[in-house]
Amino acid sequence: MRVRKTKAGLSPNYIVGFVDGEGCFFVSKKKECIFQVSNTNKVIIEAIYAYFKVGYIFVRKDKRPNRKPLYSFNVHNPLEFPRIIKFFDKYPPIVKLRDYLRFKEFALKMKPRPRYKKEILEKVKVLYLQGLPSQKIAEMLKLKNSQVEYIEWRLHLVKRSDYWSKADKKKVCQLYKEGHKMREIGEMFGRSVASINHVIQRNTDYRKRRRKT
Repeated sequence: MRVRKTKAGLSPNYIVGFVDGEGCFFVSKKKECIFQVSNTNKVIIEAIYAYFKVGYIFVRKDKRPNRKPLYSFNVHNPLEFPRIIKFFDKYPPIVKLRDYLRFKEFALKMKPRPRYKKEILEKVKVLYLQGLPSQKIAEMLKLKNSQVEYIEWRLHLVKRSDYWSKADKKKVCQLYKEGHKMREIGEMFGRSVASINHVIQRNTDYRKRRRKT
């Protein structure tokens, strides 16, 4: 494939055309934004990454025979969106103009995710593994309950589902069906709201997948 290049790398017009064909301006239901360009051509994806100087490249390998790996250039950090928006305002896409305008609308409203020191992350992890609910952890560390739940989600905490027995999972889902709030269930089991929510979501998602098959 022949690629037009300038001294700085790919030409802007080539990037716009490539994004129109292989790109995506995604806005989730929670109004979180992602800009993505995917292709099996590693050279072009790396050239786009080098042009914007933001985001990262993710490689997805396909185990099926005669399948090339898929390279994806991703940008989802709100602090890096101005670089993407500045480019596409100057060189607007044609095919995906409507998607870009919607992406721009919500991307400018997104706030950067908070960053915490390693000491705080380690303390939250230790207290969580001791079985303390997120509310008590927040009181001990002088944080908001929402901040602790975000840290718990961010750390993934060594697969939360591994700390639950099958019997406890069934009890949690049964209590939730009966109308108990997640906070009440968390106090019964000595777990955080995030942990209870994780168990319930995994149970419902699994049932949905079974119904489809």
